[in-house]
Amino acid sequence: MAIDSLFKLVIRWIGIRADRDERRIAASIEFRNTFIEELQGLYPEPVNWPKAYGIDPVLKAKFAMLRSAVEKYEPFVADSKRAAFKKAWREYSCGIDHDNTVQDYSHYMHFTTVDHNATGGLNEMRRNGKAAFQQNVDKLLSFATDI
Repeated sequence: MAIDSLFKLVIRWIGIRADRDERRIAASIEFRNTFIEELQGLYPEPVNWPKAYGIDPVLKAKFAMLRSAVEKYEPFVADSKRAAFKKAWREYSCGIDHDNTVQDYSHYMHFTTVDHNATGGLNEMRRNGKAAFQQNVDKLLSFATDI
């Protein structure tokens, strides 16, 4: 009798686990697909990257859909990875570790910064906005690779 009850319990646990795995896989696919669809032309290849400062309004228009995808997928991210997932989203959407309601996409704009170094020379730093964007989207999508 006890073995029969234990067997039923194990079978039920396996069923619950399988259901959760199926839901996680479906959520992972939906998360990835939303990002791929919303960022079409910008990611994975930036073939329609806007000129000058045009990336800001483009990404702001996509923010609500992407944030919704992040919020739907977050419960399926392992507890041990959830803080890193939230940080990756903040870095994508505002470039710094800030709350996820702020949007600032200036880190995806191409800039050249020149400043003076300690020896009196000039330091020139070029920011590649497309590369930063690719890196940040890759980092977010890396949380949905275990499908």
